[in-house]
Order: sequence, then C-alpha cells, then structure tokens
Amino acid sequence: MNPFLLSLGGNEIIFIILALILLFGVKRIPELARMLGKGVAEFKNATDEIKREINDAADSINSNKNVEKPISKKDKAEDKSNDNTSKRD
Repeated sequence: MNPFLLSLGGNEIIFIILALILLFGVKRIPELARMLGKGVAEFKNATDEIKREINDAADSINSNKNVEKPISKKDKAEDKSNDNTSKRD
C-alpha cells in the first residue's frame, strides 16, 4: 500500500473527499476516477514494455558475446602469410 495514504488520518481523508466534491461535483468524480485508473494502467503497461525491451536487448547482447567473432580481412591476410612461410620450410 502507498505509504502516503498510511500517514493520512481520517480527518484528512474526509477533507480531501469534500474538496473533490466541491471542485468537481458528485457526477464527475467517478468519471475522473476512471480516467485516472486508465492513465495509471497505461503508464504501468508502458513501463513494463520498456523493461521488457531492455531485458531483450541485454539478453541479445549476452548471447552475442558467446558467438565467435567473424574473421576480418586482416586476419585472413595474416593466415595466408603464415601459410606461405610454413610452405617454404
């Protein structure tokens, strides 16, 4: 549970509810609560998606570390020069 809500007493909660009723009216409060709930759900989904993308990227980086490096042109040239010197002996 939210620690902020635990620190509120009964009088503070009643005051907040009365202030909401005065500001928005009784009919608009359920609508505002629905919109707030949808916003929180969208935010949660977005953060879950970002976490999933980060984990996927980290997994792909880790799996690429286990793959051998491709042979570069420089390495091929060195291999050929080593083959030529071994044939001369």
